[in-house]
Amino acid sequence: MDYAFHPSVIRVGAGRPVQVQLRNGGTHPHNIVFDLPTVDPKIARSVAPGHSGMVTFRAPNRKGTYRFYCPIGDHAKRGMVGQLIVR
Repeated sequence: MDYAFHPSVIRVGAGRPVQVQLRNGGTHPHNIVFDLPTVDPKIARSVAPGHSGMVTFRAPNRKGTYRFYCPIGDHAKRGMVGQLIVR
């Protein structure tokens, strides 16, 4: 549970504002980064266990599937990845 996003799939409309809250219910610090064409939005600081953080950005205008992940250590390799689906 410490190395997964719930939900791991986020669906949004093209060009729409997006606000994602990361609630860390695990035992390690986490963050979230979105691999997007023009910017890679993330939370300014890692989120400590028991805390939450927010990231706000505009979805790409191009429809498609974009990856998001935790950039800390090997968290992405452990499965802390997801998909942003823009429709």
